[in-house]
Amino acid sequence: MVVDASGAIIMHNPRLNAMFGYDQGELVGATVEVLLPDAVRKRHVDHRNAYDKKPVQRSMGIGMDLWGKRKDGTVLPVEVSLNHFEVDGTRYVMGLVTDITLRRAAEDELKRTNQELEDRVDQRTAELRDAEHSVREALETEKELHALKSRFVAMASHEFRTPLSTIMSSVDLIGRYTESAQDDKVEKHVVRIKSKVREMTAMLNEFLSLERIEQGQVECTPVELDIVHLCIEMIEELRTLAKAGQTIDYDHEGGERNATLDRQMLSNVISNLVTNAVKYSPRENMWNYAPPSPMAGSSSPSGTRASGSRPRTSNTSSNVSSGAAMPPPSKARASGSTS
Repeated sequence: MVVDASGAIIMHNPRLNAMFGYDQGELVGATVEVLLPDAVRKRHVDHRNAYDKKPVQRSMGIGMDLWGKRKDGTVLPVEVSLNHFEVDGTRYVMGLVTDITLRRAAEDELKRTNQELEDRVDQRTAELRDAEHSVREALETEKELHALKSRFVAMASHEFRTPLSTIMSSVDLIGRYTESAQDDKVEKHVVRIKSKVREMTAMLNEFLSLERIEQGQVECTPVELDIVHLCIEMIEELRTLAKAGQTIDYDHEGGERNATLDRQMLSNVISNLVTNAVKYSPRENMWNYAPPSPMAGSSSPSGTRASGSRPRTSNTSSNVSSGAAMPPPSKARASGSTS
């Protein structure tokens, strides 16, 4: 549209009528303020007079929200560009008015979407922060429970050892001081008590071993030891665990009997092996333990088998006994029977 110095609309294109809802010819001669909301009309007159004194080509209302008013009173967002020209010494202002309703709707939708995303990110961040806090609390609680369990296992294991040792000592004394006709029956119960005490001690050792493994406190200390001597000692201790009718035999083959191993670890391996064999084998069963022949200078903290190993199990009916002599280096064997 083209406006003169008084603000009257001199001419316009049909698009302006369609945009603001006027009929053809209605806007010609009307002031440009008729196209503005009532609240800004007076202020616009001052802006128009200031522009007429110093006219420049520019976009109107940069960074501002400009609104137009239709004939029916509704408003619409607009964008206005101004330019001036003169005809026969008379200055006119040409304004290019653009309806930006669709653009404004898209911008509002984009702002709304961005705000939703920001809110969702803030919510998710808060949830993650809460989850992290919960995980840290759970971890601290787990650490406390683990430490409490470790202290309990260690305390219980050590506290149980004292009465078990006392029981074992008392049973030994009973076995030595009994000299009546009922010695066989007493001996039978003494052996049974010793067996159960050793089972309880083995369980406590297993608890402590598992606890040390969980805490990463297992240390290997290899030492040179006599395999034959250690195995016979272990078998003699474990033989009392055998069920009625079971036999535990130990065979050693080969000339070498020394190895560099962790004595406690090897003892635990032998104890678990024989205990499980006794526990899960039927009565009237012979169980032979034949460890590997150690290589000279070998070092295997975990008790790795060498050549010549052959553990074997056979269903042979026999009894269990205690007592064995130290065999020569070439071949050692521990066996016997008890009722």
